[in-house]
Amino acid sequence: MDWNAIGAVADLASAFAVAVSLVYVAVQVRELKRQSNVELNMHFVENADRIRSEVWTNPEVATFLDRCFSASDPLSTVDRVRFAAYASQRLWTFVQLHRYRESHRSWSEILALLTPMMASRAGREVWTESRAQFPPEFQREIDALLATLAPAER
Repeated sequence: MDWNAIGAVADLASAFAVAVSLVYVAVQVRELKRQSNVELNMHFVENADRIRSEVWTNPEVATFLDRCFSASDPLSTVDRVRFAAYASQRLWTFVQLHRYRESHRSWSEILALLTPMMASRAGREVWTESRAQFPPEFQREIDALLATLAPAER
């Protein structure tokens, strides 16, 4: 074998090594992204669990949410600010759940959990004021939910 043939074999081997490294890096990046998405999703689920825990362990929070969900008149300024903070946290949790949903059926089941808040006057007002900050696909989902509510609920 001459040096040109050896050089060609070395070039071929190094090209193969580069291709294998690129495949390895792509697999690692995909796994890291998946792991990151799982961790982010868990963070939002933990926040949702914390909110639910607060509702059943703190009568004041439960009473406050009941008042907000059932109010037919506008909320006081203080209640409005508090409810907007609660609703925003809850809506962002649902944005994450929407992003990483497994199927249309699972999203429908998850969306049913959001329906009582969105059916309330306070929920609709918060949505109207904060809608623009949410991703367009999520906006369409919530708008579709609101469109399905009976006129008495809107």
